[in-house]
Amino acid sequence: MSEPDKDDIAEQTSCPFCSSTGDCEHLLLLLDLTFRTAEGGDLLDAFCDRWSRISDRAEGDFDELGVFEGQLREVESLADASLEYVFEGGPGNSCEYAMYFCSSKERVVAAVRKFEADLAKYEYVEGDHCPVCQAFNSPAAGQACEHHVGWNWDGAILDLDVDLRNLQRAWQRACDEVQSKFVSAEFDRLVAGSLGSIDKRQTLIDLIDCEASFLDLLEAVGIRAGGGWQTQGMLGGSGHNLYVVERQPLEDATTLYEALWKQAQKHEAGALAESPDSPSGEIKNVGKQKRAVLVIITEWPGGTMAMKFGDALKRALRASGDDVKLVQMEPERIFRAETNVSEAEFREAMKKRDVSCLGRVLFVEM
Repeated sequence: MSEPDKDDIAEQTSCPFCSSTGDCEHLLLLLDLTFRTAEGGDLLDAFCDRWSRISDRAEGDFDELGVFEGQLREVESLADASLEYVFEGGPGNSCEYAMYFCSSKERVVAAVRKFEADLAKYEYVEGDHCPVCQAFNSPAAGQACEHHVGWNWDGAILDLDVDLRNLQRAWQRACDEVQSKFVSAEFDRLVAGSLGSIDKRQTLIDLIDCEASFLDLLEAVGIRAGGGWQTQGMLGGSGHNLYVVERQPLEDATTLYEALWKQAQKHEAGALAESPDSPSGEIKNVGKQKRAVLVIITEWPGGTMAMKFGDALKRALRASGDDVKLVQMEPERIFRAETNVSEAEFREAMKKRDVSCLGRVLFVEM
């Protein structure tokens, strides 16, 4: 570089507060905008630390430029002055730089402290990005966008929102009561009277099956899975968030299952003789009462088998998400459930779903 060029660069990069052409007490941050790296200033270490954390948790279609520009806007809000210049290093070697300054050393120190105070929110947390709006969602950190409706951890569906809970209850009731109480011909007559305008109606009806999976139902109503995450160690496992694009399919499916249930109630009411001890038309509760049980898994499976095992467990207990609570993760995984199935029925249902539980699953009535 010639002497005149050096003089031009020095003039372009002089501090607006002390006219220094090198590092001074007013320099907050020097950035290479071309390669998106920090090269100087009191904010250097904190900026590099934050950018490293952001980059480490990036996935999929990560908008690096957009996120980097967001960080620049935050730095600019802390600075009192800024300037940009281009360093000409020869053909193909030019770089664009930005410098940020504060009016005093005290202002620099305060700016660094404020930037560092926000560093905690960039700590790595387990989560994934919404496939609809690209927002990062983390159940552990309480971060959730408007499309987040729950999450799947090792096969257990957790923290469902109200629409999905309503759907799960309606579907569970249809599986456990409607189909089991009617022979095929009667069931077909009930189905014939159900809502025919619902999209994927036949698919939803086919899922009224005690051997069906709630995960299949989620897919049928358009619930999408995030990219997922994995953790290591004693509490390690894998999970992903659940997202909704449109809520109408959820409401339609819930309406369908509730309509079938109501038709089944009317059918059963007409078939049962009135009891002298109950008002006309009232259905007597002829089923077994629910009671509390503990299901203790001494050896929880890993990988995709964990998801299959967790879903089979809930289906075998004939319990909704609200009726099954995880009370211990390690060393044994323990669930507390409200159910009316017997141990024999539970083990038979697990066997039908091709899940071995002999020797590693304890069924304890409380």
